[in-house]
Amino acid sequence: MKLGPSTLPALAALLITTCLSADASAQRERGRRGQAKVKLSNLVYKTGTMKSEALKRKVTYSVFLPKDYDAKENAQTRYPTIFFLHGMFEDHQRFYSRGGAPVLDKLVGNGSLPKLVFVCVNDFSRSSFYINGKRLKVEDMILQELVPHIEKTWRCKKGRAHRALLGVSMGGFGVLKIAFKHPGVFGVVASHSAAILPEDPDKLLDVFPWAERYSDRMIKPVFGRPVDDKLWAAENPLSLARKLDPDTLKGLKVYFDCGDQDRYGFHQPNIELHEVLDEREIQHTWRLVKGGNHGWNSRETPNGYNQTALPHSLRFIAAAWTQKRAIKGLSGLLGGKDGK
Repeated sequence: MKLGPSTLPALAALLITTCLSADASAQRERGRRGQAKVKLSNLVYKTGTMKSEALKRKVTYSVFLPKDYDAKENAQTRYPTIFFLHGMFEDHQRFYSRGGAPVLDKLVGNGSLPKLVFVCVNDFSRSSFYINGKRLKVEDMILQELVPHIEKTWRCKKGRAHRALLGVSMGGFGVLKIAFKHPGVFGVVASHSAAILPEDPDKLLDVFPWAERYSDRMIKPVFGRPVDDKLWAAENPLSLARKLDPDTLKGLKVYFDCGDQDRYGFHQPNIELHEVLDEREIQHTWRLVKGGNHGWNSRETPNGYNQTALPHSLRFIAAAWTQKRAIKGLSGLLGGKDGK
């Protein structure tokens, strides 16, 4: 066909339409892949909602339950609970869609983990650091609303000894600071690649130059501009670890790890936190993972740091729960309370 001036606009329109259609199709395909159904042998995956006064909106969360949760013979059975905090720019579906679910399912199936209720929290701003910040009271939502809601809605064992808190990246920051601020709520806390910020907010860009492009989304909505120094110090795991009374953490089991090749450089503040806890004789378990990067399975982390690290934290939590059961009722012999 001979192309003349009159045919060029039509051809251009056709090419644009074709490209847009292909791009939309690719986006739909990526979306389908991201939310592909995960085969679970030992767990059932559900979503739930609750009304939150702290966030002034309906809150959505995800929950994994034992496969036989609804069986008649288990009608009176109650389970320990893990609350999972996602990373920045993620949500409550991330653990399911990016590789956490198969790891959890396998460990329950082989007995490394007891049957449990596993709750994936959604912070909604996707960058809240799980604090009571300038706009959202996310910490209040978790502690005052979500935990009671979960224990009322699902058959969970109540009390600190039966609750664990787990998080990755920004969620790692969240679980450490919540545990240090409220040690009476959770009996065990575990973190992977915690996004621990420098104690001095003025040094943020010196320590993490990449943070400049995220400042408007990551720092300003949460800590204000200029940064509220008191809020920053009150929520920073490093600052909290330096100032808290070690006696308040007695009985709290703490685990955290980070890869020494973390692409954001979070291994350095994690090492510093380990050193502070050591200096203050606060019991904890720390792993610096040789060759470890950051995040879920991706082009940058083809082996999936979170997927490979999760078995360590989940077994740590299981061991803490087992220890609590083993010493229950023996407080008189052991010279202390048995972990209620």
